[in-house]
Amino acid sequence: MDNVSQYQFDLTEVGKLLVKKQGIKEGLWTVGVQFALGAVNAGPDPTKVMPSMLVSVEKVMLTRATEMTPLTVDASKD
Repeated sequence: MDNVSQYQFDLTEVGKLLVKKQGIKEGLWTVGVQFALGAVNAGPDPTKVMPSMLVSVEKVMLTRATEMTPLTVDASKD
């Protein structure tokens, strides 16, 4: 067995997997992410602290779409 330390998936691949996991068989679905934002005082060192923003990915989601985009999955085909 290979000693694999990382797998990568593009967002369209993630969308296809989520559509399959949810058992969705029809419609267009776009994969997206929900971000969480936070404010902090931060800097490279204590003398250069400035108001800053933290951004984190909170959730991955599927949203029904009306047209194809690069992030859209057609559930009837995938």
